[in-house]
Formats: sequence, C-alpha cells, structure tokens
Amino acid sequence: MYKLWRRWLPPVLAVVVFAILSLALLPHLGIQDDEVFFSYPIYSVPGAAAYNIRFFGHAIPLMALTYFGALKTWIYYVIFALAPPSRWSVRLPMVIAGAATIWLTWEWVRRIAGPRAAAFTVALLATDSIFILTNTFDWGPVALQHLLLVGGLAAMQLWLQRGGRRWLALAFFLWGLGLWDKALMIWDLAGLTVAVLCVYPRESWRALRLKTAGIAAVALIAGALPLIAFNVAHHGATAVSNTNLALVSIPDKLEELKAVFRGDVLFDNMVAATPAPIPREPATFIERVSVALNDQLGPQRTRPFLFALVLAGIGWPFLLRRRQGRILALLAIASVVAWLQMAANTGTGASAHHVI
Repeated sequence: MYKLWRRWLPPVLAVVVFAILSLALLPHLGIQDDEVFFSYPIYSVPGAAAYNIRFFGHAIPLMALTYFGALKTWIYYVIFALAPPSRWSVRLPMVIAGAATIWLTWEWVRRIAGPRAAAFTVALLATDSIFILTNTFDWGPVALQHLLLVGGLAAMQLWLQRGGRRWLALAFFLWGLGLWDKALMIWDLAGLTVAVLCVYPRESWRALRLKTAGIAAVALIAGALPLIAFNVAHHGATAVSNTNLALVSIPDKLEELKAVFRGDVLFDNMVAATPAPIPREPATFIERVSVALNDQLGPQRTRPFLFALVLAGIGWPFLLRRRQGRILALLAIASVVAWLQMAANTGTGASAHHVI
C-alpha cells in the first residue's frame, strides 16, 4: 500500500492543485487574440492559413503561419463541433493538456532521478504562476509545445530503459508533431541534442545505430510532414523568413529572461498594472480580503531570484558526484543552448512567451 501511495499520490495531488488554480482563473479574462489564432481557418477567414491542401474540394489547412502549424486548428475543429466556442471550450482543453504535461513530467523525472525529485518537480510545476497562466490561457501558444516535448522525453526514457523501438518511434513522432505545431521547438530539440552529447557521450554513441537512427528519422518526418510539405512547396520559407542572426539585441533579451525568472513578467499582461484605480468597492468576502492583503503588503513584484540562484550555485557541487548532478548539467546545457539560439535571432526572445 505504501508503494502504491508513493507511486500515485504526488502526481495526483499536483494535477488536482493545478486544475483547481487553473479553473479558478479560467472564466475571468476575456479571450485574447493569441488564444484563438488557430480558429481563423476553421471559419474560412481569407488569408488565415499560410498553406492549404485541396482534398475532395475542401481546403485543409496545414500551416497557419510560416512557423506555426495547424495542429491546434485540427484539434479545435473537432472540439467546436461538439461544444460551441466559449471561454470554457477554448481553455479547458489546454488546462487538460497542462495536467497531462505535469503527469508526464512526473513519469520522466521519476525514471531519471527517482520519486523524491519527481515529487518536488511536479509540486513546483503545478504551483508555478507562469506555467499555470500560459497553459490556461495558452498565450504563445505554448501548451501543446510543453505536452509534446515532455511526452517525447518520457517515451525516450522508456526506450532507454525497456528497449522496444516503438517507444523510440513515439518520442520522435511527438517531437515531429511539436515541430509542426510550432517550428520553434527546434530550439529545445537542438539544446537537448547538444546537452546529451556533452553529458552522456559514450551512452549516446552506444545507442546510435543505423536502424535506430532510421526509425527516429522516419518517425520525426511523419510527425512534421505538413511542415516539410509546406517548406518543399515554398522553398524553405520557415527558415528563410524567420531566421536572421544578429547579436545587438542580446542585452535586452537578457532583461526579458530575468523578468521571466523573477516571475513578474505577466503582471501587466493579463491584469491592470499596479497601482491602478479600483473600478468599484470590494463586495464579497474574498474581494475584501484580497484588497486588504494588497493594502497591507503592497505590490508584490520582486522575488529573491538572485539569492536563489546563488544558493543553487553553492549546492551544485554537492550533487556532481551523484546521478542528479549529470541530470542538472543536462538540463542547464539544454536550456542555455536553446536560449542562445533564440537570443541570436532577430525578432525572437524579446517576448515572454518565447522564453517560457
């Protein structure tokens, strides 16, 4: 019984907490254009899709923009057929995607670092304000990116532990879907590739065989096939129109990175800036308590990020002899490489959702 509780209690609690917090926020904000950008091709808005194919006289959207695929459009075509567009029908599926991301994160971290590390990870993720807000309102959009990236990591770990090439194929198919959903996933995948080669060089070369490489390539191509078809038809438009290397804006992008890490980057995006005039007096008990707390504590815009970073740096050497030390190095390298790709490209990295 203890093993059962240890196996299921942390992810269940994390998912429940995330769901409660997300559902509490869900009905209160109006729909923002990023949230429903996917819907334009559904309603045949002229020029809404960057690339369509004809199928029995119907235009099937494959790409909404040169780097943004129609995967979410396909999903919501079915959802809107079952439930008319509303805040709930738009947002609830992405809350479910966020809950699935938390569960898959638990499975992945549990397998690579143990149940204790996994429990801490999902507890932090389920209560992280940025993760909650960007999944519930899918600003970016990022919810499917999170789900497909972590789903691929979990499947890859199952392949490494159990064998069975179906898990390898599933991992690369999910990453291919992620590239179709948003080609910017290439940042994460490139970061992970460099990190794995740096931290696990022997294991990587040992796992690399012609057959496994072929399976991975075919699965990745299958997932990203609409993106590939678009680029074949438009002479590599995804890379040509979205890649422009320049280093001059990196200092500004560093400031955006720090704002995301502090956690205050979304304060003015979804609610009025503080201080702001209160449009009416608080009426309910919760409103009165909220306003009273704000009056007593003042605007909460700063976090002890630098202090936490120093503590993390002090603690790092004590983990380097353990398995967790290599995992931390893997994640750090992957994050740095991913961010550098974004920072070196004009037009990306200066907005919070790219960093997120």
